[in-house]
Amino acid sequence: WGYAADGALMAAPMMHKTEGFDRHHIGLPRIRTEVWQGFIFANFDSEAPALGPQLETLSKVLAPFQMERLVVSEFARYAVNWNWKVSLENFTEGYHQMAVHANSIEPYIPARLQTYDDVDGPYNLFWMPSVNRRPLFEQLMPPMTGLPAEYHEKVIVVNVFPLFHLLIDAGMVLWLDWEPRGVVDHDLRWRLLVTPEAAAEPDFEARKLGLVSLMKAVWAEDNSSCDGVNLGVRSRLATVGRPCFMEKSVLQFQQWLTDCYSR
Repeated sequence: WGYAADGALMAAPMMHKTEGFDRHHIGLPRIRTEVWQGFIFANFDSEAPALGPQLETLSKVLAPFQMERLVVSEFARYAVNWNWKVSLENFTEGYHQMAVHANSIEPYIPARLQTYDDVDGPYNLFWMPSVNRRPLFEQLMPPMTGLPAEYHEKVIVVNVFPLFHLLIDAGMVLWLDWEPRGVVDHDLRWRLLVTPEAAAEPDFEARKLGLVSLMKAVWAEDNSSCDGVNLGVRSRLATVGRPCFMEKSVLQFQQWLTDCYSR
């Protein structure tokens, strides 16, 4: 049988001999899609509310980056052996920086300076100011033009629940996509978003490789930490601890997850 791009059944050989068969009543399953900030989101729940209206506040924060015009470049991909929520919580807060990233990124965007926004939708948002009030990665990815001054001074972290993460500097966006394989393992796939002008520079690939090298060192620290968390949460003695105020974003995710389970 053959189907059109919109899922309609176009060809069903010999089915004209089947009583009551009407190809117009048959088609591929439809999955809801929605474009937000240039990203395509899919939703298997046909009754779920539209995503865009729930992210209006966040959209205003991200508007200066004009993400819909950015160019996507493959960046890095690696497999990990723990539940996807362990990775999500790791990338959702900066509290762990002081110990896990003490010598890599903590000296440049210290945890003590970070602020966590109140939110009004299925997302969290926090800001990581740099100590020199300059873009963290400006030597590798020069800042975009037209950004407000405060966007040059801070790294922005965004999570749209459940599986969408952005790490944003003035010159680039790192987009993390989760690909779960099962309950206890998944792939983490990173992509780099930059302006078309930056992507067209002759040294762009060399700059990207420099950024990949830097980030791999940070991810190795994260992976070591997540290995420990994974062992802890699987213990029969594991209990829920008291969160720090700097884990506000983790609490926001957990509250969203609890709301989903209670519907």
